[in-house]
Amino acid sequence: MINFQQKLFSASDRVLAAVSGGADSVVMLDLLAALRQRLGFTLAVAHLEHQIRQATARRDAEFVENLAARYRLPFHLAVKNVPQLAGQEGLSLEDAGRRARYEFFFQEARLHNYNVIALAHHLDDQAETIIFRLLRGAAARGLSGIAEERIEQGLRIVRPLLGTEKQAILAYAQKNALAFQEDETNQDTAYTRNKLRREILPLLKEINPSYQEGLRRTADILRDDDDYLEQAARQIYADVVLAETPERIKLDAVALRGCHRALARRVVRLAVERLTGALNDVSLLFVENFLDNGLTALSLDDRGKLLVSK
Repeated sequence: MINFQQKLFSASDRVLAAVSGGADSVVMLDLLAALRQRLGFTLAVAHLEHQIRQATARRDAEFVENLAARYRLPFHLAVKNVPQLAGQEGLSLEDAGRRARYEFFFQEARLHNYNVIALAHHLDDQAETIIFRLLRGAAARGLSGIAEERIEQGLRIVRPLLGTEKQAILAYAQKNALAFQEDETNQDTAYTRNKLRREILPLLKEINPSYQEGLRRTADILRDDDDYLEQAARQIYADVVLAETPERIKLDAVALRGCHRALARRVVRLAVERLTGALNDVSLLFVENFLDNGLTALSLDDRGKLLVSK
């Protein structure tokens, strides 16, 4: 059954729907279009042509453009060479694609005054993300999974299908005769997430058919714990910071060592977030190395790259 969170939207919203052309985003757009008829909010479609699959990337872009036209919605397109970006930044294709998509969504939202970005993540994505982060090593924030709603760069990021299983999404598409595009790279288990999705998660479902619900409950608990510790870290932060500018933050090494490790980690992460505006590229290993090596200063170079020093 589709669990579409209508409460995330109001009549005054200006919503930019991220649509790849796959089943998840096509179903989300159909549900948003129907809700728009009732509530009257503004709705538009955004698509990034990532050039990972040269033969089909343009096909997907044209499909989404035609889909937007069918719903009579504004369409926003960007073309980005994600393989080139991955090579330049030393990122995986998955990470480079994610960065390019979010940069595009935020850019279009600011340019056209959208206040909500709607993404089509679902319950299977949630389970996959939690397990992926667990294998990499993550703190409570990472293991709390994907948030249904969050604020970033002054915009609301919402995921109205986060409580819906993939199978229910496919059933909805079939029932309502919604065409969508198949991304052939989703079959390639050379990608870590695909291997999890196609090989590991089915095994977990055999062991426990309700494993997704179990992971969801764990994520909810960790999210509450994370909120509490985050509040504590923010209170400590003011006592630990010796100097702060938009380009550099200096921490008190003695005060930092006196903090409980759980709070010290969060103080460092908070400093990174205040400098860079995000934590997407900051790993637990980065934070641990910062503390273990007695580092106290974080700064940004001319290109916005994060640097650390004593």
